[in-house]
Amino acid sequence: MLNDANSVPPPLPPPPQPVPGKSPACAACKHQRKKCVDTCVFAPYFPPGLAREFHRAQKVFGVSNMAKMAAGIPVGHRGLFFESVVYEAELRYLNPVTGCAGQVDRLRRQNCELRHEVEVLREKVRVYEDFFHNNNGNGNGFVYNISDQHPHDNCANLNAVTNNSNSNNVVFYSAGSTLLNGERGKRADS
Repeated sequence: MLNDANSVPPPLPPPPQPVPGKSPACAACKHQRKKCVDTCVFAPYFPPGLAREFHRAQKVFGVSNMAKMAAGIPVGHRGLFFESVVYEAELRYLNPVTGCAGQVDRLRRQNCELRHEVEVLREKVRVYEDFFHNNNGNGNGFVYNISDQHPHDNCANLNAVTNNSNSNNVVFYSAGSTLLNGERGKRADS
């Protein structure tokens, strides 16, 4: 069981190659207490080590339904099918009420929040660019050239300049110790 309800279950390992001779029964055949035959549809995708994943998948979908669905899928795509079945069953186990729909909803909200954050950061960059462009060469503002820094240092340097990364109010300091408010050139002391 995964500890965090927002965690994504790990993908299934690739199906094992058949070993000549006697091989142990797959998780599906062990669950059904029958001998695993060479034509078993579950054997390549649910080896004995994935018994927990199979148990959760069969509780959600049922063995017969999974076999019928897998029979209608080309062999080359069955790995993706069973990976999806295991993923959905794992999410249903972690959150019985919403299952994978809850995960989709959570990811949509997170995507929306991140898009909003990107827009806020773009606006901050625009304010910075306007400020630096307007004060370049006047002698009363400083110019901070990001291209002179190492690429991996840009984020740290940008945070040092803003001095408050959680605020939408951008504050600049000019060479003459005048405090500028990020509201498009409006001086804080006026």
